[in-house]
Amino acid sequence: MVLSMIQAYTIAFVAVLPSLRARLSQKSKAVGAPTLLFVTGAALRAADVTRVFKDRKVRGEKGGEVAKLFAKHFKLEEHVAYLRKTRVGVTVGTPSRIGKLLCTTGTYLITDRIGPTA
Repeated sequence: MVLSMIQAYTIAFVAVLPSLRARLSQKSKAVGAPTLLFVTGAALRAADVTRVFKDRKVRGEKGGEVAKLFAKHFKLEEHVAYLRKTRVGVTVGTPSRIGKLLCTTGTYLITDRIGPTA
């Protein structure tokens, strides 16, 4: 039930923003520089959202990898090593882990813009 609801919202989200769909269908030029940074409140929700973004209908055939960034079962060092070697298209994670990757350990997540634009 939850997965189908998330899947419906995600497909609707991508349909509304066709430029995002085009960007998700391309691999990132730099390692650790995702096109979309999706923040969830819990690790279980992050796992559900990751399953949706791994679908080829959402990110296309040539889209970059989808990274799960949360502390449950993954160490910070594992995430750092993964982001250093992988061209990530979408990252899905919890605020705590994303914050640690952005601030505490250096710049392992490369962002162009942080926060909403007015």
